[in-house]
Amino acid sequence: MKFKYMKIKYVNGKRFRFATIAAAQKLIKNTDYLNKINVFPVPDGDTGTNMASTLHAIIESLKYNSSDAINSITRDISDSALMGARGNSGTILAQFFFGIADKLQNKKRVSTKEFSKAVERSFEYAYNSLIAPKEGTIISVIREWSLSWNKLSKDNEDFVYILTIALKNCQIELERSPSKLKVLKDYNVVDAGAQGFVNMLEGINEFVKGGKIREIWAELKELASPYIKEHKTVFDPNIKYRYCTECIVNNCIINSEQFKGKLNTFGDSLIVAGGKNKTKIHIHTNTPNDVFEMLSNYGKVKNKKADDMKKQVIQNQHKEEIGIVVDSACDLSEELLDIYNINVVPIRINFGDENYIDRVTLDINEFHEKLETSPHHPKTSQPPPRDFLNMYRYLISHYKHVISIHVSKALSGTFQNALNAAKQIAEDRIHIIDSKGASMVAGIIAIKVAEMVKNKIPIDQIIQKANKLSNQHKTYIIFDTLEYIIKGGRLNKNVGKILQFLKFIPLVGFDKNGKLKRDGIIRRKDNNWKKVIKRMKKELNGKRPTDIGIVHFKAKKKATEFKIALENVWGDAKYYFERVGPAISAHGGPGLVGMIYFVDE
Repeated sequence: MKFKYMKIKYVNGKRFRFATIAAAQKLIKNTDYLNKINVFPVPDGDTGTNMASTLHAIIESLKYNSSDAINSITRDISDSALMGARGNSGTILAQFFFGIADKLQNKKRVSTKEFSKAVERSFEYAYNSLIAPKEGTIISVIREWSLSWNKLSKDNEDFVYILTIALKNCQIELERSPSKLKVLKDYNVVDAGAQGFVNMLEGINEFVKGGKIREIWAELKELASPYIKEHKTVFDPNIKYRYCTECIVNNCIINSEQFKGKLNTFGDSLIVAGGKNKTKIHIHTNTPNDVFEMLSNYGKVKNKKADDMKKQVIQNQHKEEIGIVVDSACDLSEELLDIYNINVVPIRINFGDENYIDRVTLDINEFHEKLETSPHHPKTSQPPPRDFLNMYRYLISHYKHVISIHVSKALSGTFQNALNAAKQIAEDRIHIIDSKGASMVAGIIAIKVAEMVKNKIPIDQIIQKANKLSNQHKTYIIFDTLEYIIKGGRLNKNVGKILQFLKFIPLVGFDKNGKLKRDGIIRRKDNNWKKVIKRMKKELNGKRPTDIGIVHFKAKKKATEFKIALENVWGDAKYYFERVGPAISAHGGPGLVGMIYFVDE
């Protein structure tokens, strides 16, 4: 077979860097398609997003490394892939790059024979990372690529020739995948991870045959949606494991095979990637925190995450064109989140050196217990930027628009992290709303947005209404103790002592910009909520609240009495009654009761 393209007899760092970027660009353009055909191991529609996120992490590292040495480039690619890997296919992809880097660690440039050995090593690492490799998946295509390189490099020095033939062999292997895995045959699709790997090979081939790196850089943020016959994926309510759980374990004292043995009983879809210095763990489980706690015995656990696969499958079944996001400080129950199809980016909680993910590795009961027993006062922090990037990349491949509603930007960096992520992905399609409050302020706005989405209100009108709602609420927070607000630095210690002596407590709310403010002081007694109702009547001046939210921390009796009294005055309002989450209870302590109301103006 003859080729009119220029032969390439060696690959150095510069060429490998450009080829990897070209591979990433091709896959990223096909993210939507890969999500749509994702049915294995769980039909949660995120394979494209996970592989794209992994490659985005690689691209970020390659922006700052233009070395001519291939060992430098592959080392950076391996490290960034391992840190940024998401999902089954993303973690396998990271292990693939880890194998290449391991074999080329002493090389500045390589021939086809030398590169063939690296590809062989990468397949071995990817295959051995799995506890139960499945034929018909990405691992089958990686094997075919390795076999093709091994055979073709024996008597050919041209990278272009081998890449071309190896790609064709991998495309054939991809077409065979439905015959090797029943679930693919049932849905009449190829494996999404395998398709993604072939897309990457296509990107490399297109680049070496005349692509321009400038065009690739320019197109990296674009997403394309190739045509695919619609098929319905159904979440199995009897599915064994719900959470796609991942983390990095640094400086491990056991090896990957030992990790597999210890983790095997926690779930399935287990992948152990990387080496002892930095090990990537991926597993589907019902108990993410048990996994993290066990792993902490063998190294330092970092980059924890646990995606709810049930929620992701629900996204695949949606009929709306607008996705909704909140942070976990919204204090909406899991039931309400499911009813209104609202996605959550969790805040982080720290008790000294112990790090937790709100609602994922620490539920509200566990948090309240630790708040009273831990020697460390908890600190809450906004979700890291990568959590927003991953959430938005996933949702933007399923919806035309995303509306993301968050705790006041005057209180937290959450809003800014969300805004920055939106700018990186699709600023014109992801709309960030400052709730100008905390707790159920954002939650109630999100519910009202969900109702508008269901009623097919145009996106511009929904955004306008959401911003208007952020100026139409009032909050009252009633404390039972000042101990926690003093510990959290929200109240001067000396002022707190005086108030405690006099048996007064501050009445706290938010100003028009979403900053905490003191709304006077009230007596510390069981029925002090009566003072709040009296204030409400005066503020409303004949108007009626549309929505009222009541939250509490170990004060259900008092909060219930408050709710009944409110209903006696404003019985036609819509009421919400929840336990307050870590963002508020960490500063308020037991006995706290909060009330939020909205009124049309």
